[in-house]
Amino acid sequence: MISDVECVGACAASYLQPPTLPVPASGATVRITTAADRVTSLVAFRGSVTVQDWLRDFFFAPVEVRDHPQLGRCHAGFLDDAESIADAVAGAVRGRPFVLTGHSLGGALAVGVAGLLRCAGVAAQAVVTFGAPRFGMARFAALLQSCAVRQYVRGNDPVPTVPFDVPPEWQFLDTRDPPIRIGKAQADPFACHHIEGYAADVAAYLAQQPQQGTAA
Repeated sequence: MISDVECVGACAASYLQPPTLPVPASGATVRITTAADRVTSLVAFRGSVTVQDWLRDFFFAPVEVRDHPQLGRCHAGFLDDAESIADAVAGAVRGRPFVLTGHSLGGALAVGVAGLLRCAGVAAQAVVTFGAPRFGMARFAALLQSCAVRQYVRGNDPVPTVPFDVPPEWQFLDTRDPPIRIGKAQADPFACHHIEGYAADVAAYLAQQPQQGTAA
């Protein structure tokens, strides 16, 4: 059983340890390790190193959307990044059970790669994200409906609120609805996005609900 505590720990390690797959031109950074069960591959996508700068771009840059034949309308940049690394991830985990996880931008890549691999007939045991922005819309969410997806939002973390909707045509959705709410709101919303805070609050949350937050 893979705990979400182990997943958030893998996400934290992805900021400190080198990637285990070649980094494509998109910059998508992945670290794959063997989980504590010694069987499951734990695939952690690193998030943005400078979150404030990345979010600032979202507030001022127009949203770009691209139609994928199977995933439907998705954020163009996230889709490009997921496509750039999906084949390498599939090759690395082939023949083994695996869990996809990520913090911040890495969470968007985790769900995006999960969707691409599912289209290719390769299914993750679970997808676990922490403070992830939204990747796609209704068709994308429906594609992953049968997958075990757990998305954590800490306090008033602003990252899960982007990309912004452009009504009436564009409505981005959380892949897991509703997301799992942890922690408390803070005066500085960016403080709620730190991976260290996610690690502490996920552990506290699961300590009160031991039956949740595991991938068989």
